[in-house]
Parts: sequence; C-alpha cells; structure tokens
Amino acid sequence: MKSSVRLAFLCGLSPLVAGILVLIAYYFMDATGLESLGFTVIMAGVLLFLPVGLLSLIVHWVLGWMGKGDIARASWVALLILVLNFPAAYMCIVSAGRISDSRYRVTIWNWSGETLSELQLVTDSKRIALGELPTKQRLGLWFYVRDDDELSLEGKLGDESIKQVLVTDLKWGYLSVTIGPDGEIEAKLVDDSVFDWTNYAAFQR
Repeated sequence: MKSSVRLAFLCGLSPLVAGILVLIAYYFMDATGLESLGFTVIMAGVLLFLPVGLLSLIVHWVLGWMGKGDIARASWVALLILVLNFPAAYMCIVSAGRISDSRYRVTIWNWSGETLSELQLVTDSKRIALGELPTKQRLGLWFYVRDDDELSLEGKLGDESIKQVLVTDLKWGYLSVTIGPDGEIEAKLVDDSVFDWTNYAAFQR
C-alpha cells in the first residue's frame, strides 16, 4: 500500500477511534474534561481530513492518472473512512448530549451531629447503597435516571429510621441534600455553577 494511502487511513481511523473511546469514557465517568477532549478530537479530525488525509489521496490519484503509479483500490476505502468521520462526529455529539441529560448528580451533607448509617438513595428503578456518612461529612454521586422516577433518601440517624421523598419527578440536574442538626432533611435543586463538586467521588451508573 502506498505511503500516501496509509497516511489517509491513519487520518481517518485516528479521530474515529479516539472519538468513540472518548464517548465510552464519558458514559462511565462524569468528568467535564472529557467534553473538552471530545471537542478537541472533532477539531483534530477536521484538520486531519482536509489538509492531510484528503490531500494525500489527491496526490496519490493525480500521480496515478499521470501514469506515475497505480491507483490503489484501498484509496477509495480510505476516502470512505475519512468521510465517515463527519456522521460519526455528529452521532457522538448527539449521544453525549443524551448521556448528559440523563444524569442526576447529588451531594449529601450530614450536619445532624450523628452518623448516618445504612444510607440509601432509592428510585423506582434502583436502590443505591451509600453506607455510612459521619457527621460534618459529605458525599457526592451521580447516576442515570428516568423522567418518571421518584427519589427517596432512606437510612438510620442514630437509632431512628429516616425515610423522605426528595424529588417526585426526576429529570437531569443537580440536587443538594442537607441533614440538619435536628435531623430535618432539606433537598433543593441547584445550578451547576453553584453545585458542590468537592469530594464528588462516589459514582453509580
């Protein structure tokens, strides 16, 4: 295979594979840096397509038409892979948006003065065990939701069982939950700009 055709294959396959891997990573990890990385991969794919991949194929074809070499059949396959990057990039953008819109992010602060034990977040479709949460500590987590799910908090505060509905109609968003000094539970939706990302390290698909 001619070097120009190999270069075109490399320019087509590299962003295609990289974009798919970034999308898979984004599904399993709630890392905002992956959004920027995905955008970078798309921009790199555009640059590799025009001035590098497509140009190398054009040079290969021109030389072949001038009788200075054979036109490799693989060059048409390389062109197809280069062009496929555009619908693939569009599908990755759409899929990433749907992934982001189906995530729910929660932080829980315990200011009760007692350890929360057997702590669980419960929806209509899943039960997420969180274990213990000592006083003056917090935890953060994310999980995927359905729009019609209800979210409840269950557990024990000292020797007393607690159970409270936090949200009746789950949609993507950021929820801040506080257990106060008297054991009262307050839940409020907040904007992502004021969401407490500190210690946001417990993850649940």
